[in-house]
Amino acid sequence: MSDLAQPPQIPSSTNPGALPPPLPPAKPALQEAPGYKGAKICGILSICFALTCIGCPVAIVLGIVALVKNGTAKRMAREAPATYRTPPAGALAMGIVGLVLGIFALPTLGIGASVTIPILLAKRDQARAAVLQQNISTVKARAEELVLEARSKNPEQLQEPDQVIQSLLNDPALAQMKNPFDPKAPAMESAENPSQDGTIALWPTRNQNEGGGVDALVTITATYPEHQETQKFEESVSVYSLEMPPMPQQDDETPSTDTSQAPPNP
Repeated sequence: MSDLAQPPQIPSSTNPGALPPPLPPAKPALQEAPGYKGAKICGILSICFALTCIGCPVAIVLGIVALVKNGTAKRMAREAPATYRTPPAGALAMGIVGLVLGIFALPTLGIGASVTIPILLAKRDQARAAVLQQNISTVKARAEELVLEARSKNPEQLQEPDQVIQSLLNDPALAQMKNPFDPKAPAMESAENPSQDGTIALWPTRNQNEGGGVDALVTITATYPEHQETQKFEESVSVYSLEMPPMPQQDDETPSTDTSQAPPNP
């Protein structure tokens, strides 16, 4: 019995009750190289700014930053391949696209600015001129009110234009007006001509009318720029008008002589 061959033993691995052999230790996951995430963000922003044309300078700067950060990430991955994985080429491609688009969009931005800026400046001057014209209308209406008030209080006493101008300069409502072209400059002044654009000049004027009398006026003048030229608003308010009294008529009749009934000469 002892000489009979022994049956082969089944390995423990095929034994249902045996444990499987331990697995080899897993390799640690590689980290993203520092700088790659920033390069990707800068590349995306660079393309977005380049497509707007207005942000071309920003797009160029962001494109350069994306390339620099992507190069830093690649260098870190080469120096520590066991820690960092090689960055993909996406950030590099986006940085290059944003940089190229920003460079090619610069001429378009320059042409657009050369066309748009003069139009915007002209629109701004037109809006300021409209405000100035409204200020002149307000001053004129107030001057007419002052003249009517003076006439109603004392019809026999004439109010001089200088008095009307002084009342306008001291009026609290008109003191709230601003110079639309230069807020630091005065809105009104007593002068024959305005010292600068947007300032309303008030000046007494006396003109001779058709009847030989005198018209006393308050002249309201202001200047403003338009198409690189100086334009003028001018209004006037009549304070009083004096007529020249008629000259007395002289009797120029002279006795007439009738030569036909003169006695003949002897």
